[in-house]
Amino acid sequence: MLSLLLALPMLATAPAALAVEPGPRDGQLLREVGETTLLPRYQQLARHSQTLSEALNTLCAAPDAQRLDAARQRWRDAYLDWMAVAPLNWGPTALARSHRQLAFQPARPDAIEQAISADAGRQPDAAQRVGAPARGLAAIEYLLWTRPAQLSQPARCAWLTQQGQDAAAHTAQLATDWREFAGQLARAGQADTQLYPKASAAIEELANLLIAGINELRDKTLLKLPRLKADAVPGQRSGSSKAAVLRQFDTLRTLIRGADGHSGLADYLDHAADKPVLARQLRDSLEASRQAIAALPDPLTPGKPGAGQAAAQALKHTQTLLENPVTDALGITVSFNESDGD
Repeated sequence: MLSLLLALPMLATAPAALAVEPGPRDGQLLREVGETTLLPRYQQLARHSQTLSEALNTLCAAPDAQRLDAARQRWRDAYLDWMAVAPLNWGPTALARSHRQLAFQPARPDAIEQAISADAGRQPDAAQRVGAPARGLAAIEYLLWTRPAQLSQPARCAWLTQQGQDAAAHTAQLATDWREFAGQLARAGQADTQLYPKASAAIEELANLLIAGINELRDKTLLKLPRLKADAVPGQRSGSSKAAVLRQFDTLRTLIRGADGHSGLADYLDHAADKPVLARQLRDSLEASRQAIAALPDPLTPGKPGAGQAAAQALKHTQTLLENPVTDALGITVSFNESDGD
């Protein structure tokens, strides 16, 4: 844990002085972001990843249609849990390189088949030579939905179960590290904090990550739909592509507008910065974006002209509000640039 706390400050943006005076709402916002919104999602991801690993072991012990269906459902649970935390590459998630180690996209069928041919699931030396494109949740999806009858082959099932075990171990560690990180967020600006001596640094980092998360969803998924092949769309093999987009956006929306009586960035903008009109505009823009995403076909339709454009345009409006008037009102420096994601 000490190494985590030493490494995490390198992932943070430089501290900034907010236009509003630090006060109780700083701690409330950061506590609810970490302990109320994100930590429970990581804990659920860890639970469902363990259940997925167990279902894969059961399937490979005696493959049949019923066990295959059960494993597929457990995969959907874990995958959508991951998509619910994926928008913010923050803290322990960035340090663990989870977007690459757990959720490399898209899966590379050739690399997966090469790993199986090398019997990497049962040969540790061979496994060490297998890269991220053949690992993780996308590789599990490929194996469960592509030629599942071949799971009777020992080498194929060995690689499948190894990926399940790796996902369970990775997410269990993430949940543990996020418990500590969420506690550090809740204590930001307090004398005993080791990570954020100023709450303003954590709030600025959060705002930039929200902008980056919206841009990633808009630019890397929705705007690219017209020119993507089906197997390049996250979750497309399993029919989970739209659900994945909704999970990503719903976490971003919760962090910005709050949910179930908890505050988000819009509430902070309203009360701490005394910008109720701007806060309402931000909430309205989020709802327009949610409606546009909900109107997408299920599953998504890659390769079709105009696919995803209306939702991308709605998200752009939300992103623009965050990048300009919202950050200006809070005195936050926008360190994210759209070219960062290229």
